[in-house]
Amino acid sequence: MRSLSGQCSGSGREPVGELNQGWTVAKALLADERIANGAPILPRQSFEVLEELVEAVDLLADLGETDRCAQLFCDIEDLAALHSQVAFGGLVHC
Repeated sequence: MRSLSGQCSGSGREPVGELNQGWTVAKALLADERIANGAPILPRQSFEVLEELVEAVDLLADLGETDRCAQLFCDIEDLAALHSQVAFGGLVHC
């Protein structure tokens, strides 16, 4: 490992976690990665761009278009609620 000054410490082969618990450590890392990748930040940002585009091309009067946008908004909020439950331990993993 390197310190903030850039100096190496140890051989770089120190174990992460307890001996023979590599799969347990890997599963924890994968779970954290999946939670981060499922965050609703990008879909929300994309929806903001969509809203600007719908307004710019004057599609607000099109009820079909506004209905599709409303459904998409609800889907994104559902994703956010589910993500929150998973990320903060509200759901049991099988």
